[in-house]
Amino acid sequence: MWLQNSNNKVGKIDLDETEYEIFLVPETNPKMEQLKIISKITGDNYIHSKEIIIEGSSIFKGKALEVKSITSLLESCFINYKITPDFPY
Repeated sequence: MWLQNSNNKVGKIDLDETEYEIFLVPETNPKMEQLKIISKITGDNYIHSKEIIIEGSSIFKGKALEVKSITSLLESCFINYKITPDFPY
């Protein structure tokens, strides 16, 4: 679902086999739009998504191309996050 390389060219990100993990930066008062995005990413309901945002939990583990797609969603709603290991894309 998250694998979408829009230019259809194989690049470094497509070949990266590293498993990355996305963690949210804790947010004390999440907005409804943020809950919707986290629910969409994790498949959880809004109540659990709110807990994830408040606690700053891990929301995804996967390959670079998937992580890139998810970070675009997070950035669209101004959700702060960290990726480990360092994400070069």
